[in-house]
Amino acid sequence: MSSELFGILAALAAPLVMTVGFFVWDNNWAGSTFSLNLFKCNLASIGFLVLSIVTRLQDSPFHSFTIESVGFLMLSSVIGILIGDFLWLEGLRLLGARRVIVVDSCKPFLAALLGWIFFGEPLRWQALVGIIVTVAGVFMVIWDGTSVDASDHEQEESEIRNNSEEREECVVTTIEGAVEDYSASAKMDSSVSLPDSNPSQEHQAGSNQCNSAMELVGSDDDDDDDDTRRETIEQPKTGSLREIRQHTASSLRKGYIMSLLNVILDTYGSVLTKQYGSEMNTWEISLVRFGFAGVVMLLISVVMITRDRCIERNNKIPANEREKVLNWYALPQNMTRRAWGKVVIGVSLVTFFTPALSNYALFQIALALTLTLSSVGPLYALPLSWLLQKEKPTANSCIG
Repeated sequence: MSSELFGILAALAAPLVMTVGFFVWDNNWAGSTFSLNLFKCNLASIGFLVLSIVTRLQDSPFHSFTIESVGFLMLSSVIGILIGDFLWLEGLRLLGARRVIVVDSCKPFLAALLGWIFFGEPLRWQALVGIIVTVAGVFMVIWDGTSVDASDHEQEESEIRNNSEEREECVVTTIEGAVEDYSASAKMDSSVSLPDSNPSQEHQAGSNQCNSAMELVGSDDDDDDDDTRRETIEQPKTGSLREIRQHTASSLRKGYIMSLLNVILDTYGSVLTKQYGSEMNTWEISLVRFGFAGVVMLLISVVMITRDRCIERNNKIPANEREKVLNWYALPQNMTRRAWGKVVIGVSLVTFFTPALSNYALFQIALALTLTLSSVGPLYALPLSWLLQKEKPTANSCIG
């Protein structure tokens, strides 16, 4: 089998591995976007370091590293991982795995253009037609998903308004009934009272009784509001990314913008990798890119945690009284061992095996072909989202 065929198979396998990993950690990760990027880069870098040494045992390890190649791969890491992956993971938080993978299908357009500019790869009309069809399908799926989510959001708002109106009508009816009961009671009392009773006192008694009815109903209503308010306070938005996701119009718009920006940055990062990583193997390239990003984020996390400890020490706050707040720069503390195990599996698939397959394909076939084959994630995402997350795809999504 030729190296080109191996490259095609690797490019096709990469999105399948990534899609499975996407769904695994989407259902289990309960931390911030930054902490997920921090965890996945450092965990994957350990594997890349081991394999970089093992695969170079016959030669001297890292003999292909030069200042120029390592420097530009670090720049590729900043563009494609530190910034690009943050946008990618934030898009995952806002949109969900299926929509983010669908947006990634826009990469072939940009890859074909940059491949022609930087590597002189020809722009054949057959390839352009295929790219146009792919991106048209992407926008069909995006448009269909947006319209469905918008209609669901409008239905939720309508139900909230109806419930609020029913609640108000119930309160008014209860108040009126209570006032009538108290008025009837007052009339009965007045029929047996002394004849020389003061009218002003009767009016005052009736007013007090009416106020008592209002207070009685109001207190019940306040109790309900207090219970609702207490539930809201005592139940913060915790859980996996999928559980806390809100498909509002603004969050969808923000998620799509971030995902598209990631497509641009990630594609240019691939250009830099192909330009300056030709003398390295796939493990060494991934070690430099993910290792550099992991070290930078680890330093940021250590600095922020140290700052918090200094503030707590200066304020003399006992350790048992310190608030356990989920900070964006720290790993989550509320995940079970089972959830951590699944996240490790997801990270291994997305951050370890997927870049290895993609980098291998990148040096065996053209840039545009690599990213085109790597963007067939929707073919895997639609059935997987149905099986793993019970999100049944619509007819338009399947056509797209």
